[in-house]
Amino acid sequence: MSSCVRRSLGVLALATACAGTARADWPTDPAVNVPVATTAVRKLYIGVVSDGAGGTVSCWLQGDAPPLQVCAQRLDAGGVARWPAAGVALGSTSISADGPRIIADGAGRAIVAWCDTSGGGAIVAQRLDAAGMPQWVSGGVTLAAAANPSGLALVPDGAGGAVAVWSRDRQYAQRVNAAGLPQWPSAQGVPLTARTTSSWEVQGVPDGTGGMIATWGEMSAHAYAQRIDGTGTTRWGTNGLELDPVDGAYRQQIAADGTGGAIVSWLAGYSTARAQRFDASGAPVWPASVLLAPDAYGQFADTLVSDGEGGAFAAWLGRRHLASSYQFFAQHLDATGAPLWTSVGVALDTTGVGYGTPIALSADGVGGLLALYPVQTGGSGPYHLRAQSLLPSGAPRWGAHGAPISTAAGSQDVGPDYGGGLVPDGSGGLTAVWWDSRSNVQGDVYAQHVGVDGSPGNTGVPPGVQPRALALAAPWPCPARARAAVTFAMAQPAAGRVRLTVLDVGGRTVRTLADGTHAAGTWIERWDGRDAAGRAVAAGLYFVRFESAGAGATRKLVLTP
Repeated sequence: MSSCVRRSLGVLALATACAGTARADWPTDPAVNVPVATTAVRKLYIGVVSDGAGGTVSCWLQGDAPPLQVCAQRLDAGGVARWPAAGVALGSTSISADGPRIIADGAGRAIVAWCDTSGGGAIVAQRLDAAGMPQWVSGGVTLAAAANPSGLALVPDGAGGAVAVWSRDRQYAQRVNAAGLPQWPSAQGVPLTARTTSSWEVQGVPDGTGGMIATWGEMSAHAYAQRIDGTGTTRWGTNGLELDPVDGAYRQQIAADGTGGAIVSWLAGYSTARAQRFDASGAPVWPASVLLAPDAYGQFADTLVSDGEGGAFAAWLGRRHLASSYQFFAQHLDATGAPLWTSVGVALDTTGVGYGTPIALSADGVGGLLALYPVQTGGSGPYHLRAQSLLPSGAPRWGAHGAPISTAAGSQDVGPDYGGGLVPDGSGGLTAVWWDSRSNVQGDVYAQHVGVDGSPGNTGVPPGVQPRALALAAPWPCPARARAAVTFAMAQPAAGRVRLTVLDVGGRTVRTLADGTHAAGTWIERWDGRDAAGRAVAAGLYFVRFESAGAGATRKLVLTP
């Protein structure tokens, strides 16, 4: 039986009162990790987004028998669960058709949507605030009636709402505003194509007008893309655009280009990965589709994400010409379609053992790429998770074998039925969330943070390194939510007296965090967003000042409401 907690004002008051006493740090041992959901039932379709304050919001489907529950949990930047230990219950469904899907709405909240297969079937959505309180009607808002729905995708509409697309006898879409009201008139959703056929792998990205650009696959290796604008009007013809009518296409992926169009990748002829950029009108931007890896054999195009500058990062499982083993590779395409990481891409991990799919990707915000992927030790047995950070040059930051995320007993996975993913921490590290069988063969949900150097639990300053000069790393997270825990990492070359203070914009001391003698090396301090009198400070701009032996360093810190 499922056991997520339905939120009420009483539960919220209790959780809020207890939240201030909770204290945890991310483990430094990758065999430990942080439990997100460990009730003794099956869990699937895990999704994760940023909470806007350095933490994460995760959702999943759980239960051993109908009704299955859609649940969610928030971890703060320190890995502390901020909602009830069993998670928050959002709604239910009779079978695990697909989903749930989760997005951040840009205001510190999250929207979750799922396929409800009970009764006549429906697409349902719910919005959660930062305290885990549902903002729409109990059980979620019905976006559309949909018998036997599957293949759900969800994107933000840019105005606090969302656009959902799903498969039934064809593809349908519906927009919901920030108040939880469906915006397009059709009770069954707006059809994206006139064809009726079996389909799969529905994905989408925002189009910048409150709508979506969606892709999907159909029978006989045909894949299509369609744009539906903020008014619910389809823009790319009656049936959308066929991606590769000559060679066929499947396993398509999509990333927004930031100008109302999208970059789409696919497998042509079942083994060669190609990509093309389409503008807002649906016209191809690049003269011809681009080969992601011309020398590869037996590719499995897996993941595509925007680079934030009109291009995209792609990653896939494949092998080089005449190579005997499969590996993960990555490529960076700029806005013109030119490959930036050699003509054939770069290796994410050169262990040369068994790998699982898919790969979770995210741009790191400074021109590089973060990746999360499953690996089999010795090429057989259970899967464990590793991560890699690729610099803007394509060089691996975390070594040829990546950084261990989880080495616990059992299997850890981010595969299609399991879900999971990563959220960048803004300082070069990441927080990963995944499916885990260490204590429950049907699966639990676990999480782990790694810092910029790839060390579990690290917050920014590489451990074990004797610093040559005084240093203060950027506050993490930044910006941070007011009253959220903020971490400061410092380094000093010699033992001596140190002072760490938080200052307001007028230069006045708000709080002294450290004032004493410290040994040489690296160390961290945390601030709870309160002044010297214990009062929560207001949102705004602050400065953090670190001083030692006549030298000093200052960093900016922004607190948001």
